[in-house]
Amino acid sequence: MVEMPPLSVVIAGESLRPPLTGIGRYTRELVAALIQGVGSVQPHLFLAPDLIPARLWLTQAGPTRATAYAAIRRRVRALPGAYDIFHRLRARAFARASRGMRLYHEPAYVLKPFDGAAVVTVHDLSHHVQPAWHPSERVRFLERHLPHSLERAQRVLVVSEFTRAELMRIYSVPAHKLRVTPLAAASSFRRLSDAQMAAVLRRYGLRKLAYLLTAATLEPRKNLSGLLAAFSRLPVRLRRAFPLAIAGTRGWRCAELEAQVEKMAARGEVIRLGYVPDEDLPALMNGCRAFAYPSLYEGFGLPLIEAQACGAAVLTSNRSALPEVAGPAALSVEPQDIEALTHALARLCEDDGLIARAQADGPAFAGRFTWAETARLTAQAYSEALACC
Repeated sequence: MVEMPPLSVVIAGESLRPPLTGIGRYTRELVAALIQGVGSVQPHLFLAPDLIPARLWLTQAGPTRATAYAAIRRRVRALPGAYDIFHRLRARAFARASRGMRLYHEPAYVLKPFDGAAVVTVHDLSHHVQPAWHPSERVRFLERHLPHSLERAQRVLVVSEFTRAELMRIYSVPAHKLRVTPLAAASSFRRLSDAQMAAVLRRYGLRKLAYLLTAATLEPRKNLSGLLAAFSRLPVRLRRAFPLAIAGTRGWRCAELEAQVEKMAARGEVIRLGYVPDEDLPALMNGCRAFAYPSLYEGFGLPLIEAQACGAAVLTSNRSALPEVAGPAALSVEPQDIEALTHALARLCEDDGLIARAQADGPAFAGRFTWAETARLTAQAYSEALACC
């Protein structure tokens, strides 16, 4: 029997620049799984202006900490026309670098011009459902370019059944083009011993099981203002015993939220952690009393799986893809019902049995999702896309 050569694919890697966003983490873990031989795929990464073997990139990639480049990028992207200018410049470099390739995967919504088969990943449609949650420049860019990408791609990958249904409803994408490829927790998200988490907790001034944790960019969609409002209604004894630690960088329209955070931090009820590198998150999730993620809208909600893999009890919202991802192991509430959020937080603070069950059952529940399976489904979509051309 003749062995088939690996399937070569060029994957856009702009999202891999630190600090990693959710799309960057998706790209990194997918590429790593493909390199391990899942689906017999040979990935190449486009890191403007070059195309490099993904295996070479993976051996050279270090910790993804925040950089001065990231701060400059945020400021430049706020300028009028920045998204379109970046897209045109990258498209030109991509055309040169990808010459001769037959298959292209874009992990971030908008395809660059390409003559061969194309696959695009759409993570959610929050820009369309609630444009006020995003900078207007980003919304205009996606509304202008996403419909063409959906039409142009031979296969459209989505990270949940919820997003699949949204694409069919809002953009009339035919079902035969859509493939659900769920996300998963990285292998570093697992149960840790006290000794393994001690140094990280000490660095952030935290004590095991003596804080609540949330991890999200400070922006309206994450509903941190609602979480803070609910937390502030807890009895003083609970707020002092279990302060809310917030891991995340500044985002969009967060001035009022930051003022709220600083006020509560001054009273010792909130601990502002700022940007937390990926290598520290597993220890923080292992050490927390519970993990709160009452987002208003998510295409998947990866932090829920990561927290459960670490054995953390989880509180989330009953909207969008979050019930699909969190399952029955999590506490789910209406995210804008402050009274319900407060009640759920109180349960997490006071119900030791609930915490013990989460520590025992969470890792197995999160184990339903694996990057190997994501890579297998993605490789299958690659083959299907090539067969269409």
